[in-house]
Amino acid sequence: SVATIRRLYVSGAVECDMDRLGRIIVPSVLREHATLQRNVLWAGMGRHIELWAKEKFESMRNAALEDDARRVEMARRLAELGL
Repeated sequence: SVATIRRLYVSGAVECDMDRLGRIIVPSVLREHATLQRNVLWAGMGRHIELWAKEKFESMRNAALEDDARRVEMARRLAELGL
């Protein structure tokens, strides 16, 4: 069920502290899982955000944009959503 899927994925969520400068301290287990090192970025996802290793995000984005069939499909989906 959707509830089970949410539970499995969201149950891995952890609270993160901020340091005195207001920076979010991502636990090492999450940094390792996401291969986060020095350069990271926040990607807006509507009501959610994702934290990416900058190089991985750029690689994913470039792969998606270089694939003509994928770009056409994304444009079709955006049009369906009125965007």
